[in-house]
Amino acid sequence: DEIKVDYVLQAGQVAIHHVMTPHASMPNSSSRWRRVLIFRYIASDGELGPGTYYDYRTNEPFDRVFCLVRGEDVKGRRLPRSPFK
Repeated sequence: DEIKVDYVLQAGQVAIHHVMTPHASMPNSSSRWRRVLIFRYIASDGELGPGTYYDYRTNEPFDRVFCLVRGEDVKGRRLPRSPFK
């Protein structure tokens, strides 16, 4: 069975969900940008993937930010410690 839940956010509010949760939103009708923060956790010896993403609107490259949340930088990648503690 499929369960659909609608929720309406006011300006300045935030929705938090697992990245694998199917989700969608109506087009942004304001002149303000929408923001997204994506947190992915992997083992400190895991593969980081590409260091560059591309803006979906302009195709301009921007750097991904990797940081060490806990543990040791076992691969010596010089990962900075997370500011989120």
